[in-house]
Amino acid sequence: INISQEMLESAEQETEVLPQEEPPKEQQEAPIQEEPPGAPGENEAGSDSQDIPKEEESFSTINEALDLGVVQVEYKGSSTCTTYEKSDIYAVDAASGKQLLVLNMKLTNPSNQNLHVDILAMTPTFRAVVNGTESVPAQTTILPNDLSTYQSDILAGESGDTVLLFEISEEIQEISNIQLKIQMAGKEHTVNL
Repeated sequence: INISQEMLESAEQETEVLPQEEPPKEQQEAPIQEEPPGAPGENEAGSDSQDIPKEEESFSTINEALDLGVVQVEYKGSSTCTTYEKSDIYAVDAASGKQLLVLNMKLTNPSNQNLHVDILAMTPTFRAVVNGTESVPAQTTILPNDLSTYQSDILAGESGDTVLLFEISEEIQEISNIQLKIQMAGKEHTVNL
C-alpha cells in the first residue's frame, strides 16, 4: 500500500507540474477543440480541417521563423531550372521528370560587428508548398550558399546570397504561390512568400 501511495503522490506531483507549464498551449488549443464537439459525427473531419487554423496562428516572417538575432533574412524571389550551378564546381541536377524550384534568400548583417551564422547547427527542415497542392522537402546540398546548411561569417554591414532548392514536377508550368514551412526546435512556422 505504501508503494501505491508513493506512486499516486508522484503522479499527482507530475500532473501538478505539467499543467503549470502547459496551460498557454492547452488554452490556445482548447477553443479549437471545444468548437468541434458540438457535432461529434461531422467534426472528426472538421477537427482535421481545424488543425489547419493552427498554421494560421503560426504564420511568420522568415526572420521570426529562423530567429537569427541581428542577421536579417529577406526573400528575393524564385526561379525554376533543371540544373542549379553555383560555380563550375558546385551544381545540382533535378531528377528525371523534375525541375528545381530555387528560392533566393539574402542574409544581411546590419550591425557594426562581423557575425558568424551557423544555420546547420540549428537543424531546421524546410518544405515548400507550391500552388497550394504540391508539398516538397528542401534538397540538402553541399552548396556553400545552401541556406539549410549555411555556415559562414557575414561581415559588418554586408550580406550574403543563399538558396533553398526543391524538386518539383516538371509539369508545373506556372507558380502562383509558395508557402515555406520551416520546422525548428519543435515548432513549425509557415511563411507566405
